[in-house]
Amino acid sequence: KEDAIVVSQNTSLNTISLKTVQKLYLKKKRSIGDKRYMVLNFPANSEERTAFMKNVMQLDLETWENYYNEMHFKGIDPPKVMRSSTSIKRFIVNVPNVLAYIPKSDVDDSVLVLKIFSAN
Repeated sequence: KEDAIVVSQNTSLNTISLKTVQKLYLKKKRSIGDKRYMVLNFPANSEERTAFMKNVMQLDLETWENYYNEMHFKGIDPPKVMRSSTSIKRFIVNVPNVLAYIPKSDVDDSVLVLKIFSAN
């Protein structure tokens, strides 16, 4: 099983490193080039989020939560949570400069795939 890092079809991006994805999700980096990006997450206990944390972020859920508990005191909130691939794709289509991950099987022509990763 595989998941995909996706963005809007209307982007100038065509690839992204996992290191850049990690920095965007930790909000250590907010822009790519001159575009500020927003990232989306699945709910904490979802299969998609578990695979993303393990295979892309290389963090367990507790480490992630502790990180964002600390960041909260600096005025930095965690990524917005969406409940489904459908809601993520709809958000990406309607809001510029959004990056997210979805199961590869849910990819359609509304989004552009930047990277594929294992969801095992």
